[in-house]
Amino acid sequence: MTCFEGSSTALVVIDQGTTQRRHWQDLQPELLGKFGIYRVWRLDRRTLEKRANQLKSEGFQTDWRQPRPERF
Repeated sequence: MTCFEGSSTALVVIDQGTTQRRHWQDLQPELLGKFGIYRVWRLDRRTLEKRANQLKSEGFQTDWRQPRPERF
């Protein structure tokens, strides 16, 4: 069973610099639009889940639940 339910794709808003990081490479996104430094991608959720599992198996730990106040 996957952690994703609903749509088979996910929309991602990602900045151009982040797209260069290793873990965002080779996900075969469908580029839906460009807005300044941002890109809007449609990704297959199975592909995204496989990448997440790969990163976890390599020892990466998620931190998205930790608060990150905006800095100005």
